[in-house]
Amino acid sequence: MSELIDPRHPFNKQINTIKNAFNKKEVPENLTTTQIEGVTVRIDGERSMAALQDLIGRLNQIPAGREVLDVLREQGVPLQMQGGLGGTFGYFSPDPENTHICLNSDRDLNKLCSTLVHETHHLMQHLQDTTADRFVLNLKSQIMLDRAKEADSQTWALRACREWAALGNDKPYEQFKYFYPEIAEAFEEALAKNNGVEDDKVWTETFKGWYKQDGVRTLYEGGYMTKPAVVDLTTHDYLTATEKAAERASNPNDSQIFYYESDKKLRDLSTQEVINITGYKYFVDDPSVLESDELLGVMKYTKDTMSYLFDRAGIPDKTAKGLPVSKGLKEEAGHVLGQNYQVLHQLRMRYAMDAEQETGLPVRLLMRLSVEERKQKLEEAGASAEAFEKVRRVGLLDADMKRFELLDKQLSAPSKKESKEIGVEVLKAESKLLACAFVEEYRETKPELVASLMASENLSDDVRAALAEADVLYKPTGKPQEPVTAADKKLLIMLNKALAKRNGEIAKVENKKTVVNTAVAAKIAGNNR
Repeated sequence: MSELIDPRHPFNKQINTIKNAFNKKEVPENLTTTQIEGVTVRIDGERSMAALQDLIGRLNQIPAGREVLDVLREQGVPLQMQGGLGGTFGYFSPDPENTHICLNSDRDLNKLCSTLVHETHHLMQHLQDTTADRFVLNLKSQIMLDRAKEADSQTWALRACREWAALGNDKPYEQFKYFYPEIAEAFEEALAKNNGVEDDKVWTETFKGWYKQDGVRTLYEGGYMTKPAVVDLTTHDYLTATEKAAERASNPNDSQIFYYESDKKLRDLSTQEVINITGYKYFVDDPSVLESDELLGVMKYTKDTMSYLFDRAGIPDKTAKGLPVSKGLKEEAGHVLGQNYQVLHQLRMRYAMDAEQETGLPVRLLMRLSVEERKQKLEEAGASAEAFEKVRRVGLLDADMKRFELLDKQLSAPSKKESKEIGVEVLKAESKLLACAFVEEYRETKPELVASLMASENLSDDVRAALAEADVLYKPTGKPQEPVTAADKKLLIMLNKALAKRNGEIAKVENKKTVVNTAVAAKIAGNNR
């Protein structure tokens, strides 16, 4: 499990970065192993040593921190400090050959205080969890356990922040509140109702506050469910038995290979078992709340995608189709973006897999070929016109994922100026992504909605030109039109708000840049007189 720095950053790349890090069996050569107050640490220099000494000193100041240090000492789990972890604060790796906790040395120490508490509680959950492999569980149990682990770790992280605040150090709590406002708000509301007393009732409400993070939940669904399922099933579809065996042998601990196969015997966890692994020290609500629509619900696209994948793979897991769908979406641009990303992800996956099933050709490999080479391969396979069309759509939708590359580039920008300039390109890519997803979802059944979007003043010239260039994305199909619902209209309003917000942010940066350039030009002209 890893702790995200910001849901706007490229989550799938973060998952891969962390996965590659904690799948390593050997300690990186640039790290030196030593001890600080009985805790085994791995450092890459004096800066990391000083940072860990500071962190361990802070942990010694509070009860929640001393518990963390006791666990690290008793278990002998190394605490590692290194850079290059992208958009994460840290992670816990349960790999039996290299169990460790790692913190991102590029991040603020005031934030890493709570991160270390968070990740150590993942270690404690691991010691308490007898299921070992989450993929022996059915999907419903996976979701309940994954979410409860994150909620519990964040509850203890916030609890530690409050203990530091009681000693006069508010900075860890301020950092926590900045990055996780929904959890902090749930805590503060519960605290006010409880007359300022921090007890198990308050911590239970804090735990449930994690589930109010719509954007984080959406991204976790993509990173931990739909993406690995698509990768596994796509691989499963086109590898021979011999190739599968070789792949397994070369990647025995890869967390995203062949887990969604039909030969898995799946376990069902009760809600009490989930609490026994996570919030057993303070959780006072009926554990069945974990099965409520509010806490168990997923995005509609996640439910549809997983149900489709399980049907395709012949997996005897009926819990996917029984999952509740998240309701009461917040009118926030970030949440609309997360939802529409899921639309594109699902559509891209379906187009690719349907074309693969008809032709026997792995679409992911097809997309690396030139247009002519791709056409030749499809013709050789006797592909239908529909398969040609689906392969074309996969390419178009993949192109709209440019946003993730830009976000990663923005993270490593050498200056604030360059970061802002890349930020403008990110906003433009997001606008295109939002519009493309909406159009692709409704073009076949509700072209009236698509027409409304195309007429909107919030659709920038750049996005309008992109849609016109890829007319296949919004060209009506002539199918019978379905009635437009109130929910459809609400989504269009939310989309327009999201587009308008991005247009405003883009204009602000570009106008400021124009003013600066004009002033510089005037100064140069004056000097030349």
